[in-house]
Amino acid sequence: MRLPDPARSTAILVGSSRFHSADLNDLPAVRNNVDTLAAVLASPTLGGFNRRRCVVVHDPVGVFDLYRQIRGPAVATEDTLLIYYAGHGLTVGLRHELHLALRDTDPEAPGVSAFAFDHIRDIIQHSPAKNRILILDCCFSGLALTDAQAGGAEAIVGQISIGGTYTLTATPATGLAIAPVGAQYTAFTEQLLRLLSDGIPNGPAFLAMSDVYRHLHYRTTALGLPIPRQQGSGTVDALALTHNPAYGTAASPALALARDPADLLELARGEAQRESESIIAAARLEAQEITEKARIESVIIKATAGDAAGNPLTAAEREAAEVRAQARRDADTLRADAERETKQLRTATAHEVVEFKATVDREVATLRATTEREITQLRAKAAREAEEKIAEATKLLTDARDKRDKDLQSLALEIAERQETAEHDESARHASAVAATRKLVTEAEGRARAAEDRAKEIEQRAETRRVESERSAAETIDKAKDLADKTVNEARAEAHRLLSEARAEAEETTQRARREVEDLTRQKDAVTSQLGQMLSGLAGLAPSVQSPQR
Repeated sequence: MRLPDPARSTAILVGSSRFHSADLNDLPAVRNNVDTLAAVLASPTLGGFNRRRCVVVHDPVGVFDLYRQIRGPAVATEDTLLIYYAGHGLTVGLRHELHLALRDTDPEAPGVSAFAFDHIRDIIQHSPAKNRILILDCCFSGLALTDAQAGGAEAIVGQISIGGTYTLTATPATGLAIAPVGAQYTAFTEQLLRLLSDGIPNGPAFLAMSDVYRHLHYRTTALGLPIPRQQGSGTVDALALTHNPAYGTAASPALALARDPADLLELARGEAQRESESIIAAARLEAQEITEKARIESVIIKATAGDAAGNPLTAAEREAAEVRAQARRDADTLRADAERETKQLRTATAHEVVEFKATVDREVATLRATTEREITQLRAKAAREAEEKIAEATKLLTDARDKRDKDLQSLALEIAERQETAEHDESARHASAVAATRKLVTEAEGRARAAEDRAKEIEQRAETRRVESERSAAETIDKAKDLADKTVNEARAEAHRLLSEARAEAEETTQRARREVEDLTRQKDAVTSQLGQMLSGLAGLAPSVQSPQR
């Protein structure tokens, strides 16, 4: 018995856990199957494979891609080739040929969208590996229930007829490989992983495939799971996958499956009853054989006695009777021996059950004491860690509070500085606005005074023109008087004309002056109104500003 040669062996682990079709339920546990099995097989202390030569394929999409991913490493393997698949298994056609579901598999057309098992067989046949191991965790059902997936079966075993190949399937032909919802692994692979990781007490140093299957069969039967199937050719079933972690230990295999002392006693009683029944059946069979042998010998003796000349019939009958009596005595003796051995076996079994119960009670008490001690230690450790975390949290809270206070102080100072800056800027803007307003008021007052001066000047000019007109009229009158020597009518007409012209000119000048005065007055009123509005708007900002004095 040996482990695979790590430099020349390959493990190809394929897991289909997600599917595009709504008719194929996703199997999250399959991803855990593949990752954990790869870790166990490549473990330096357990497995016999090199981690670099463990090919993990998660959720393959298409048939050709998966074929290439498997065939490449397989043809490069010289010692041991291990192929593992977990996922949905589908049956195709009247011959119920196995197909392995992929992510793009359509249950309505599995023949072209699922990975045919013939591809696996072709890859195994063309691999130069001396030993080939195939493990299938799937079933034939095309649809999966809520808590089950599709699985492998006996039909596959019939499909594999390749020398040097060992095949391990999860279920019989019509069984479903269990995959409980929410479980970490599928049921079959979970037991396989436990067996490889925990080992077989009182077992060999290496876990051969035959040992693995035998204990898998025992465990799945005890747990009520589907019974796995196997087939091997050559001596590949003697090949080991991993070291036996439990090598050299003396724990009972039943102890790993029992959950309490009642389970242990029930297992022990069942084993003792089966053993006693087998002994009784063997004794009965031996007694029946002896009786039948005696009967046949008596018939032969009777026939010989009847045919022999000169021998009386009574002697033959007596001899036959003696043979029958001796056979009955032998049978009674054997029956008594069997009953005595059965009683002894029952007594020994009862003693063994009592001793086993005492051992279990001691182990349970030890386990409880150890558990209580570990719980106490864990509680103390948890309490210490809680106190440390509370102290750390308190320190962090104190630091956070100090930081918060500092941040609040800094924020208050920053707010005060910003408020002071804002007030200063507001005062500057206010002073600037007041100065600008005062400047506007001064300019408006200047424009108003200029308008008044202009009006006065216009009035003066009008008065001057009126005076000049009157003087001109007077001069004209004087001239008219001087021309009195002329014809009175001409003088009067000339005087009247000149007077009319003077009056018209004076009236025109006066009207123009009045119009200018009115324009200036309107401008003055507009400036005064604007100034009043400005002063009203600045009343809240510059209370000290007074209305302009006219």
